[in-house]
Amino acid sequence: MEFIPTECLEKLGNEDILTLAWNCTPNKVQSILLLHLSGRDYILLDLVNPQLDTFGAFEREIQTLDEIRDFLEYLLKSHEANLEFLGSFRNRETLIRLLPVVKKQIPQVNDLSSLESYLLGLRERVLAYYRIYRQVQVLPFKTGDIIITLSPDRQPINREKLIQHERGYMLLPTEWESVAIDDELMSKEVLCEYLFALLVEEHCILIFSHSTENGTTEETVLECGSFLKSAV
Repeated sequence: MEFIPTECLEKLGNEDILTLAWNCTPNKVQSILLLHLSGRDYILLDLVNPQLDTFGAFEREIQTLDEIRDFLEYLLKSHEANLEFLGSFRNRETLIRLLPVVKKQIPQVNDLSSLESYLLGLRERVLAYYRIYRQVQVLPFKTGDIIITLSPDRQPINREKLIQHERGYMLLPTEWESVAIDDELMSKEVLCEYLFALLVEEHCILIFSHSTENGTTEETVLECGSFLKSAV
């Protein structure tokens, strides 16, 4: 196995594949995909166990390319792991070198064609999750906002109003006139996680209505899209 010299980390880019041989765990080799999400946002994906299906996972794992290079450089200099650079997964040679590493770890991968399909599907799914993550992240939550939840076939499920308190948020049925502030308050992160799960896991459609400072109402429609409905 040929390992990456430190200076080669500068060449790493979008859709490159790495393998990490962890020195603390003999015979453990981890296959990693470096993926550009948008702007300065990048992420390292474990090909066998991506674990990027929650709002919190994106909050934790998104990094800049420089941060990722610094992390990999640390692994090299600390001798915690050896890294092998395989190249872009768009190259056939990369797939040939990667296949023996992952075909026993990923059930649906048994040849070059199925490996390429798996990588393309993983890429598209993570990018779709990321778009939902960003849509939820920028919602301007405040008291009076209305969130309507529709089923995948666009049938109404729920209509809730948002109440903002100094200690967090509450979602209540719109017909409720008042409620005592109790221990049911959610942090913004928990609220975002809840909405993200409705979109990604339940494939619901959300209509978010927000009153602006000038008295107008802005409406945002969030949905996972046909790709996620078929791929998840």
